[in-house]
Amino acid sequence: MLTDTAIRNAKPSTKQTKLYDEKGLFLLVTPRGGKWWRLKYRFEGKEKQLSLGTYPDTGLKDARAERDKARKLLAQSIDPAEHRKTTRHQRAEAAENTRAALQLAPLVFVRPDELRRAEWEEFNLAQATWYLPAEKMKARQPHIVPLSTQAVEILLEIHNLTGTGRYVFPGARSRKKPMSENTINACSRK
Repeated sequence: MLTDTAIRNAKPSTKQTKLYDEKGLFLLVTPRGGKWWRLKYRFEGKEKQLSLGTYPDTGLKDARAERDKARKLLAQSIDPAEHRKTTRHQRAEAAENTRAALQLAPLVFVRPDELRRAEWEEFNLAQATWYLPAEKMKARQPHIVPLSTQAVEILLEIHNLTGTGRYVFPGARSRKKPMSENTINACSRK
């Protein structure tokens, strides 16, 4: 098992060296002196490695915690590397949705709640209109929002990401729900 002292004192050599901890965790020391945390694991019969950070930015305690998270995923038959990719993709998509919502907001001039709950079926991009049904409006009257060329362009761009779902701006955790109220409010305050 590794110790902080052993890690600090690890010196580079002409070849990469591995300092093993336990449960697949090791520190890879490069000839240039870099120290990289790696987790060696097997998934569906294949040996894989997962990067867990660099030393000293990621200490031994943190590397072990990351290893334990990865092992919990493996216990649920989830590949930690694929899980990381999926999570990054979801975060990037959520950031893109938020950016588009913030760009669209001043062009359509509707309440944040109406914007975040916008559904694709309410839009006619060919006619550049957004039909808001009465049940979504505060005054309980239907409302038609004319869309500028810029608004249509933003909607066409976001359609590539969310157009197969119900909401124009789906939630980060579930595409079956709209973007959270806090997301729009927090970003609009910045």
